[in-house]
Amino acid sequence: MPLTLSHCTPTDAPAFTTCVLATYTLQPRHITTYASVPYAAQHAHFTAVFAAGIESQAHPTSSLESHYLKVVDDATGEWVAYAIWQYLPRGYVPEEDRFTEVKEGEEGGLEGVNGAMLREMAEKTRRVRGEHEGRRGAHWLVLYLLGTHPKHERRGAASMLIRWAFPYADAGGKRCYVDGSSVGYALYKRCGFSVDVGEISVDLDKYGSHGFGVVRWVAMMREPVEKPEAEQSASREMVFEG
Repeated sequence: MPLTLSHCTPTDAPAFTTCVLATYTLQPRHITTYASVPYAAQHAHFTAVFAAGIESQAHPTSSLESHYLKVVDDATGEWVAYAIWQYLPRGYVPEEDRFTEVKEGEEGGLEGVNGAMLREMAEKTRRVRGEHEGRRGAHWLVLYLLGTHPKHERRGAASMLIRWAFPYADAGGKRCYVDGSSVGYALYKRCGFSVDVGEISVDLDKYGSHGFGVVRWVAMMREPVEKPEAEQSASREMVFEG
């Protein structure tokens, strides 16, 4: 059945959250972080976060341009997958990385969150993202979030979302980055993230008794591919249509 990729609209925030939680609630990092938080509270919290992010698409700034994307099954209307791509014209600035922002106490008033684990993860993520010279003071694109609903795996939706930004990146000579999990590492490699530039690791057993051990993410980079000018212009228009 055909799949359609498009930008999210503000009314998509609840469905975006439902798809994200369907993907993440069984993953070790999420369980360790949110084991004490009821599903309803998680859903309400992340819906508010994603609603603000989706709204920001219409208001790009000199330091940030966001793209919240969805893939939907044309026949059923079901959400298949989602992604968040961001373009950072000024390069990576740790203090502006709201995806690793951890507030003191419960995260944004979400009671029961494992704040200590979030803080370690945030510190290590910011360090890895800021260490590579390609991310400082240079235009670059980052894939912040990617997931496929469990019932729709192996339909090619994740690859569609990964490759969505490549025409724009190639047209502008921009590098792409992702912090790839062990589950997604092979897929990112196949899609062109050929250079490993760092690693993030967290011992989850320090923060819970689930026995997950150490989990790792690999910071990966894709170099832009040079194309003829005519093809670059067409790619640029295609990416930002609608």
